[in-house]
Amino acid sequence: MLIQKYRPQLKHDYVFSNRETLQLYERWLKQGELPHLIIHGPVGTGKTSLMEILFKALQIDESYHNLLRVDTADAGKDAKVFKKLLSDFIDGPQSWLLSSSPFAKQVVFIDEADQMVPNVQQWLKSNIERTQHRVTYVMTTNHIKDIDDAVKRRCLMVHLKSHQPKIIQQLLRDIADREGITASDLQIQTIVTRNGNNIANSINDLDSLL
Repeated sequence: MLIQKYRPQLKHDYVFSNRETLQLYERWLKQGELPHLIIHGPVGTGKTSLMEILFKALQIDESYHNLLRVDTADAGKDAKVFKKLLSDFIDGPQSWLLSSSPFAKQVVFIDEADQMVPNVQQWLKSNIERTQHRVTYVMTTNHIKDIDDAVKRRCLMVHLKSHQPKIIQQLLRDIADREGITASDLQIQTIVTRNGNNIANSINDLDSLL
């Protein structure tokens, strides 16, 4: 599928929606560290992809024992499950195995954090306070209003705006040319309009023209 083939892997693959986000990315990369983060914005603006390329650049990965990905569809609904998952990672026997990665802190990555129920978010707030000097918490959400204010106060909030339609159209044109897909400018424009600037959905629609 094209969406997998063209998923950003490096900085030059990623479509930054504004200069401010690019500057933050470059600052974090230069400093080699991250604050507690909440990346929020509409669906399809590249929140998860941004963090994935940043993790790769900073050598934050399960293979270095410094990354935990939290599945909120499961752990986000049950405080006991959530607590055990994070406690095993942060305080368990694997917590000292930070290997050759230059990024010394552990990172807890919570995608779609708005799916966490209130008591899970309350426990997360307390855990951020308890472990903030050795663990970095990174979250993404489409619905910032559903994140507890106490959690938001402990994080830097970065808003990703929707991409300009012309930028997405050019991206689709580039992909179509590489893949030999016959698509008129009007077809590409229609795809982008139909998907409301959601890049992933637009690429999926382009895929259907193969």
